[in-house]
Amino acid sequence: MTDGQLGARLRSDATGGPKAILQAMYSAAQRGKSFLVSKSPVDRGILRNAWKVVKLSVFNAVELVNDQPYAGVMERGAKPFKISSEGLWALKAWVMRKLKSGEMFPQGAQTKITWAKGWSKQLAGAKGTSLITSHRKKRFTTAQLEVEAESIAWAIAKTFEKVGIKGKRFVMQNLTILAQLMDDEVKRSLSTFFNRPIRSGFNG
Repeated sequence: MTDGQLGARLRSDATGGPKAILQAMYSAAQRGKSFLVSKSPVDRGILRNAWKVVKLSVFNAVELVNDQPYAGVMERGAKPFKISSEGLWALKAWVMRKLKSGEMFPQGAQTKITWAKGWSKQLAGAKGTSLITSHRKKRFTTAQLEVEAESIAWAIAKTFEKVGIKGKRFVMQNLTILAQLMDDEVKRSLSTFFNRPIRSGFNG
């Protein structure tokens, strides 16, 4: 390697190194997005599909964000609060979806057990918290399901008033994995960058 080649290579390294790291961060964020999509709680898929990878040109960085307003509540939970009439309506709609999909069953269908594993302590004994333990299902009319959904939603709302919402911590519990994804991508990117041919530049 000549002095001229060495100087050109050093200039290329100094210019291209930060770009290589930024590309690694973007790649790691994309992998992290796919991972968190698989770990996010799912109802209609709105929260799961709200993950975004954003390039911040001002700070020369990358963000992995979820811009759904309730994402923070799903992650960290919430202190006891009084639910609004609009919130109660949305809660009832959620219960109806669960009843219609078969993920939740009307009270009195068969053997009662607590249907929400994550809320087993919070909702134990609350009106409307029941499942059936076999695949046999009793047929219910839409009107009956509406009444049942309202009862269950009311019970959940009262639970929110007393004990709040327990966060899922689906991000916090996976920070180690997300950090490892970042480390892997940075190491891979820098290895490729610094082991490129001597005459090669860097096309960021």
